[in-house]
Amino acid sequence: MSSGSSGFELANLGEAAKAEIFQAIREVRKENEELRAEVRSLTLRLQALEGLKPGSGHVDVDEAEPMLAPEEEVPVQVGENAWNILAVVGLTDAGRLDVSFSLLLFLGNIMMQSTFIGILLGSSFLGDPFESNVASSRDWRNRMAHSYQYLDLAQTSLVTRVCAEDSSLIQASSQAKLLSDINKYLGIQKTAFEATLKQPGVTLCMLCMALWSLCVFIELRDIWLHLQAMMQVPRAERTHLHKGTFKSLSSKRLNVIVAASLLRALLALALLVAGLQWLGGTTSIADLILNAVALNGILDIDDFVFQAAVPTKIQLALRGLEPIALPYSKRKSQVESAFNFFALFLMLLIPYTVLVLPLSHRMLEVKKEMCFGIQNFVVAYNSDVGMTYGLMSRGMAEKRDPTLPELAVETFKFAQDRPWTKKEGSEALPADYMQLGLYPQQFEFGRIRKMAEEADYFPVCWERDVNPDDPSDAAGLGAIARGRMNAAAFAVNSKATTCKELKSSCFLPEARMLRLMCGQTCGCTDPMSSPLYKIRAEGCAGTCLLERASQVKPMPCKDFPQAEAEESWNHFWDNLRDVLAAYLGPDQTQYHKHDLEKIASMKAGGCPQLKANPIDDLTGASWCEGSSDLFGPLAYLCPVSCGCQRLTSKDTLAESCPDSCLAN
Repeated sequence: MSSGSSGFELANLGEAAKAEIFQAIREVRKENEELRAEVRSLTLRLQALEGLKPGSGHVDVDEAEPMLAPEEEVPVQVGENAWNILAVVGLTDAGRLDVSFSLLLFLGNIMMQSTFIGILLGSSFLGDPFESNVASSRDWRNRMAHSYQYLDLAQTSLVTRVCAEDSSLIQASSQAKLLSDINKYLGIQKTAFEATLKQPGVTLCMLCMALWSLCVFIELRDIWLHLQAMMQVPRAERTHLHKGTFKSLSSKRLNVIVAASLLRALLALALLVAGLQWLGGTTSIADLILNAVALNGILDIDDFVFQAAVPTKIQLALRGLEPIALPYSKRKSQVESAFNFFALFLMLLIPYTVLVLPLSHRMLEVKKEMCFGIQNFVVAYNSDVGMTYGLMSRGMAEKRDPTLPELAVETFKFAQDRPWTKKEGSEALPADYMQLGLYPQQFEFGRIRKMAEEADYFPVCWERDVNPDDPSDAAGLGAIARGRMNAAAFAVNSKATTCKELKSSCFLPEARMLRLMCGQTCGCTDPMSSPLYKIRAEGCAGTCLLERASQVKPMPCKDFPQAEAEESWNHFWDNLRDVLAAYLGPDQTQYHKHDLEKIASMKAGGCPQLKANPIDDLTGASWCEGSSDLFGPLAYLCPVSCGCQRLTSKDTLAESCPDSCLAN
């Protein structure tokens, strides 16, 4: 056949035939190159066996010039996933049910990924932005953190415990977890409020973002290569698939594949944005890796659908597809490398500047709102007075003495090796540092009653009437007295166990329980004792004070100096200033020189000064009648100057006057 006729026949061949011819030529050339390489290898081996230097022998190998341009071909394998179902559907001998089910799975894959993306981007999933924690932390600090209601038994404020990451917290657990996450994320100490260069959370977050970006980039690159490979297949009116090789591709099928690829790319990009936003808002280091792994699972939904549910006929058709050769030049590779570099660079730079860096700044703001400044104080609001009162609380020191409630718990919790039940006895177990009750009403009344009420609650003068060391009184007042004596000694920081040993502490402001339990030793029954703290509100039992009043009745009607009265008088005026300072606070008892001179003149002038200055200017109390909060009546010592001779037995002050002074 002549060359002219051959050219005519080639020109009249169809597109499919041309594609087969060119494919056959490429395969022959490839086999030719492989044979040449094998011949060269065998030649070198033969020369080595014969002792020849490489290159000294000669083998006649036809070094023909390559017929094609110096481009390498990259084999692109059509992936086994739900997205590529459209590439083979209708080209196999699969039944209609298989085809219909495969198309439904294709649509289901799209719906699943779209649903996940919608959820990830929704505000209900992401929650409020982290910066909202700044305002909520400020509100928590101002409204709850310093409330006296949340003081623990160690007298520690709630904010102190939260900022110290106290593991025993039951309140403010969400704030404690948030603060713990911030410290771990930024890699800072509990007391630090500035970030350092070493930030584990930021580093791990960027690594997870890089990992997630690479996963999505693999997906995008696979889409791009698959799309380019499909574009290499020759066009024809109908798609022709022969022995796993696409001989031709119809325009309609190509358009469908392009549309599916674009949709797949859009979903991948949306998932990239959603994933970066999710990772950028994750404040827990432990959750970062888990979230990154979960995101990769969403990206692989198409693989899961294909492996789990796509009919076997369709699976075999996709697995049997031969790779499509995609020409790749040096220039094309360079352009792709530059694009990949800038794409990956932007994928890391933008999330860092938009998400991670602002998050670390907001974390520091939240921690400052929660813990910066003074933590160890609590406040309470008196609505009746219209004033807020504050109290300095204890810090979270590593070494400190326990408070009385802590000691009460510590000494009682192992009183027996099993829970106590009421059927084991009608009385509560004895306790060393507390009074234990069985009924809520009893507990609540004991919790809220004042010392003035406590002084009259038990009709006894404890030291005189109750023996705390009586072993036969295990469930009565003796057991109660033992617990109270321990509490009294604890209040004055003593380990003594008897009233005699504790006598030197009777006039301390915090010794109210001591005065209650040791009424005789502390002078609550002695009318000639110093009037300071000789009242119910400061611990003297009502029964003890009645005994004191009864001892006044037979005394002569005259001002001191009676026996021991002068000592009590001097003690009263010498310690009055300190007593007022302990009660009202030092800021409210800054006496002027005139006030100090007045106290000195009252002391030196004796009882007649009570007539000249009958009222205490600071408290407004009458010296003769006494103050219900600080001191008893001075009428015991000065009945004449206090006007007892003008009183009858019906007057209130008459209880503090000798009977010989009262008018009939």
